[in-house]
Amino acid sequence: MSQPGVRNHPHPRRRLALTAAVTLFGSAALGVGVVALPEPNGLSATSDAVAAIAEDGLSPHATDVPLLGPQEARVPRLQNAAPAVVSLTFDDGTQDQVLAANILAKRGLVATYYVTTGQTEAPGFLTRDQLHGLVDLGNEIGGHTVHHLNLPTVTENEARRQICQDRENLRRWGLPAQSFAYPYAAHDEAVQRAVRDCGYASGRGLGGAIGSGEAMRLAGQTDLSDLPVVESVRPENPAVTLALKMFERQTGTAVYQKDVEAAARLGAGWTQLTFHGICERDAPECQDISIYEQELEQFADWLAVQVSAGRISVKTVAEVVNGDSAVPVPREHLSTGAAADPNEAHAAFTPGQSAEPGRRVSDFTHRNAQGSPICWNGFTYGANTADFTITEKKGKDDETALRLDLTANGAGEAKWLPVMDLGECALKAEGGQSREVTYTARGGGAQSQPVAFVRDESGRWTYFSAGRFTPLGEEWSEHTWKTPDLPAGTTALAVGLALQQSGWNEVRQIAVE
Repeated sequence: MSQPGVRNHPHPRRRLALTAAVTLFGSAALGVGVVALPEPNGLSATSDAVAAIAEDGLSPHATDVPLLGPQEARVPRLQNAAPAVVSLTFDDGTQDQVLAANILAKRGLVATYYVTTGQTEAPGFLTRDQLHGLVDLGNEIGGHTVHHLNLPTVTENEARRQICQDRENLRRWGLPAQSFAYPYAAHDEAVQRAVRDCGYASGRGLGGAIGSGEAMRLAGQTDLSDLPVVESVRPENPAVTLALKMFERQTGTAVYQKDVEAAARLGAGWTQLTFHGICERDAPECQDISIYEQELEQFADWLAVQVSAGRISVKTVAEVVNGDSAVPVPREHLSTGAAADPNEAHAAFTPGQSAEPGRRVSDFTHRNAQGSPICWNGFTYGANTADFTITEKKGKDDETALRLDLTANGAGEAKWLPVMDLGECALKAEGGQSREVTYTARGGGAQSQPVAFVRDESGRWTYFSAGRFTPLGEEWSEHTWKTPDLPAGTTALAVGLALQQSGWNEVRQIAVE
């Protein structure tokens, strides 16, 4: 029999118009090793999902605070049999979440940490040792894709690779990986199927459960009659479990306290709370969806009182929806398998008209519904402003080019690059090879530079090398750069053109041999 306010029945889904402070084609200001984010169109999410792409926790914040060990925490885990269950979840695997783990450990609380394995070990993100340290404290490590892509915007094969390779990475590192969280809370039926097929027991969305309803009322939503207060501990659809709106600084932890109190009064069901970055107590500023260290301490103190009083229990997601960590990941959906070959129909580089069988030429002609090139994206890094556009001219000088205008430049750079994925767009490559890059470009105001990134066997992309800075005139000119030998273990290559000073460039063709 269903309990009032507990989600045991089909729940209507409504489309959400997402907001994002991003450059053209959804590219956020990301650093080395972080891939650009696709345009958030066509996703399926609950009306309560929040996904501000530029501030979703992927701007990593390093901390030198060490993770506590079980003996250092010295606080036994708080447990009881209260039927009102709360799960604390943290998305993206940024290194500042060490602060959260220490805060919770000192109070006998545990959480689920959803990590993007393509960023593990990258500057500002958790290391493998830290992931194991989190497990030693009683926490759970879950999957969040390899590259934090908006899954409904990529092909079904790429979505499967992102989900399956992520779980395989965690399993190979000795982490069970039973639970999954959708980047941007974005999912459709095909993506949900992939979560199940890749062996995950659950997939967390955002929204759909209202708790006290206070956060939604503050956001101006008044029709809450069809929304359950909490999810069921036996979710009707484990591939999309309902959760409250993620933490936002404008509402703070007061809303979450009301939500937990509502669940405790109900005396049943499952309430999932979602956090991202943690800011140190003396940090001069904090992102809109990050929480200050002292705020989390106060909230954790309050939660511990609720658990000790028997009003709620705090469990990891896997303790609620327990899967089988021994379920293997289908090999055909891993980035190192045959399915990871580029899609010849719309890869960033397609076979060129040449006697050389290994020559690949850039292809800007394949577009999505918004007119953006499917396999090319604009990346910015550091303090600058960049505009990414496509220029097309018909007639005698028929041409299509990618244009970059860099203005208000401080530290960092901007560049056009292939979408750094696990197979649909990236150019297949092997370690030990040296590749010759020829590009046809023009520009003004600053020198341009060819740059290259490589992907390893786990799917992680990292900066590899760059050619010399070259002045470009307003007439098209051809330039050649030979890369160093690619590192051992390389599975793919991404090559593009960058600017580090204010100016502009257009690239008409990039060929790789």
